[in-house]
Amino acid sequence: MIDKYLSEIQSRSEIITFPKSEWVDIKKRLKYNKIISTVRICKEFNKYKKNNIYKTEWADEVIIISVDKYTTPELIPTWDLMNKVMKNEIINNLKKCSNNIDFIRFKLHSSIHK
Repeated sequence: MIDKYLSEIQSRSEIITFPKSEWVDIKKRLKYNKIISTVRICKEFNKYKKNNIYKTEWADEVIIISVDKYTTPELIPTWDLMNKVMKNEIINNLKKCSNNIDFIRFKLHSSIHK
C-alpha cells in the first residue's frame, strides 16, 4: 500500500504529452470518464507505467490502466481506426528506431490526494 502511494506521488510530477490537435478530443473523453488509448514509440517506449499517475499539459491527472507491447503496428488494437496521417507517422518513426510499440490505455484519475 505504501509503495503504491509513493509511486503515485513520484509520478505526479511527470507529464504525459499529446499533439495539440488531439487535446480537444482527449479533454472531452476525460470529461465523460472514457478510457483513452495512445501509442508510444522510440524514446517514449517504456516511459509510462501501469498504475502510475501523470499530469496532462492542461493539468488533468490521468492514470495508466494498461500498457501492451507490440512489434508490428498492424497489431495495435486501434490501428484500423487511425487515419492515414497517424499510421504514416507511426510507420515512419518506427523506421528510425526499433519496432517497439507501447499501446497505452488511460483514464481520468480521481483521487482524495488531489
